[in-house]
Amino acid sequence: MTTVNTLNKKSPIGDDKHFYRTFRTLTEQLNKSFVNSTPLVSVGGRAFTINETVAAATLAKIHMYFLGSRGSGKTLLSETIKLSIFNDEGLYLRGDVNMQLKDLFIKLNLDGRTEQEVYQIADKIKYRFSLIDELNRVPGIIQNQFLNMVDGYIEIRGVKYKLGIDDYLLVVATGNPPTNGDYTGVFDEDLALLDRIPLIINFDEVPLGNGDVHDIINSGVNKNTITLGNRVDDILIAYGYLTNKMKEDKEMRITRALLTEIVYDIFRYVQVGNDRIDKAVAPTWREIIGGQHSAGLTMSYCSDISVRTLQSAGRFATALFELATTEAEAMKKAGITQEDVGSMDFVKAFLDAVKLALNYDRRFIPTDLPAQFNMTHAEFINRAFDDAFSVIASNNMQTFETMALLLLEFDEAYEKNDKAKMDNLVKMAAKTKDLRYAYNIMKKNIDEIEQKEIMKKIESYL
Repeated sequence: MTTVNTLNKKSPIGDDKHFYRTFRTLTEQLNKSFVNSTPLVSVGGRAFTINETVAAATLAKIHMYFLGSRGSGKTLLSETIKLSIFNDEGLYLRGDVNMQLKDLFIKLNLDGRTEQEVYQIADKIKYRFSLIDELNRVPGIIQNQFLNMVDGYIEIRGVKYKLGIDDYLLVVATGNPPTNGDYTGVFDEDLALLDRIPLIINFDEVPLGNGDVHDIINSGVNKNTITLGNRVDDILIAYGYLTNKMKEDKEMRITRALLTEIVYDIFRYVQVGNDRIDKAVAPTWREIIGGQHSAGLTMSYCSDISVRTLQSAGRFATALFELATTEAEAMKKAGITQEDVGSMDFVKAFLDAVKLALNYDRRFIPTDLPAQFNMTHAEFINRAFDDAFSVIASNNMQTFETMALLLLEFDEAYEKNDKAKMDNLVKMAAKTKDLRYAYNIMKKNIDEIEQKEIMKKIESYL
């Protein structure tokens, strides 16, 4: 499969102060049109509203899906992002039952072109932002055609054309909640597509805060009063900073890897008596476990979580944690507070990021399940992730930090190609059951090294 790179370049790199200032600028821009002061997520005691969460997601290049009934503000906020942040420069698609991928090609002026003409036009595509309005008014089988676009490219006659430049493309979609028959012509979202949209916000489940109604009435803001603005350059610098930090900050990188391993494990497997059940391969696992999961009743009925979701959650949690930490440090220097953002807060931020991605994944929690336990969907999923946090916390931070330190040592040995030290660390972790997650990560790296050495030997005889 041929891939055509449409001017993708590396983003410039800023610093933590620029990252935070850009976050504040984006938030203030969004606050001018959309009002809701109710916290959506909290990191280190720092509550983030919908606008702040969206601003952080924009800096982290996290695709978003806004769900809500008429008048909830989802369309107003998505339009504000398009106009005030991306200067109305981007791809806009409005979903309906008759939509086809051909509509996208026509929108890009690619339909009916020769291969050379397609290349010339695709090479000029500079969209960094795409808005799909009313996503779930498109049948699921057609939604599936958007997968490539969300992944950052379009495919024509077997050739992939990358969208966006500077390695940045943000996709925002809106939709109506498909419940109670309130909306006709609404379809279930394609699960593969939802797996690629790591942040799902249901505006109906985030009630307005105190004084918000007064502010909305007196602001006079509507879709027609949104002003154009271009924040792309600052976004690219902030995104470059976050990308670099995720690579260069060893401690944070290892913490994310460890959390990914732990969360993947505790949601994929359940212990019932002496049996360890793999949810991914046992089709009737909900009936088998019968709510006997040691971590709690709600968590026992949640399905396994994809690696893609966990990777996105790691990036989003890093952005939220970086913002909370930078603000806390500034407040400490200013004498406003003496509090620090602790390591357990990153664990909570990671889980909250995963939770926001799975809010409406019907495979993760069947839509009819919460009612069986007299809970709303939100109550059920919050309880499930509280269970998950309890599992990690109950193993105490000392064990978590011990595994992190082991992985840091292993990382240093890996960089120096010190095989003897790597083997010793793996053996040390293998002896203690509580260190199994660190062992899994180190063993995987050891196996990859050995496999590469085997391939080199084979190649020398070919």
